[in-house]
Amino acid sequence: MHIIKYLHVICAILTIISFSIRGIWMVQGSSLLTRKVTRILPHFIDAILLFSGIVLLIQYYRQFYYFDWLMIKLVVIILYIFSGAIALRRGRTRAIRVTALFISWGFLAIIVTLAISRPASIF
Repeated sequence: MHIIKYLHVICAILTIISFSIRGIWMVQGSSLLTRKVTRILPHFIDAILLFSGIVLLIQYYRQFYYFDWLMIKLVVIILYIFSGAIALRRGRTRAIRVTALFISWGFLAIIVTLAISRPASIF
């Protein structure tokens, strides 16, 4: 398997874990959310995830708009980013943030399902 794909999968797993931990901390009202490493490290991981995803897109999907599953995945990623921002920062009340957290986890489930169930002949 290609090293960029391994890097992408590892960063995807780290992103899910990081988001989930921060979401749980948000529900608990933990002060750990305000720590510098908590605010910086997830963005670093997400940047590597995005970069590796773009590299994979260029390498394997020169005409990615022909792949319905990939287009759907990109749209759901955007929805995840917005709902995640509401869950961790932008939600005005705790109830809104918790609701957005569960919606974000739903979007993550869709993203993972699309990634796993893609046509086998592609990689």
